[in-house]
Amino acid sequence: MIYPEINFKPKLQVINEDQITQIHFATLELLERTGVQITNRKALDVMDRVGPGGHFLYEEHTMNHFREVWYPQIFDRMIHDARLEQGAKDFEERFQEQTKKMMAHRPNPLPAEIQKELDRMAKHWK
Repeated sequence: MIYPEINFKPKLQVINEDQITQIHFATLELLERTGVQITNRKALDVMDRVGPGGHFLYEEHTMNHFREVWYPQIFDRMIHDARLEQGAKDFEERFQEQTKKMMAHRPNPLPAEIQKELDRMAKHWK
């Protein structure tokens, strides 16, 4: 899986292509081990009706049960040149902004009793 934006930035390609590949294979491994269980009879009927390679997004059942669309924060689905023509930030800018945002995040400290228990447990980890 190659993302065109990464190809323009070799230093980002090394980081992200590797991570994307790891996530991809980990997901495939998890699905192979656990499988996907669909127990909703109506969903199974829709899948049976549209068949392999069919399109179920406009099916009434899908529309009634669809919750939200996930959009990645760094990768987008626009064509690279079109996005830049519209003044959007390039991949490296989005990557840097997201990295800075993540590095700036400071979670609330754990309650003292939990920290104490973790410290106690950590003694056995060494």
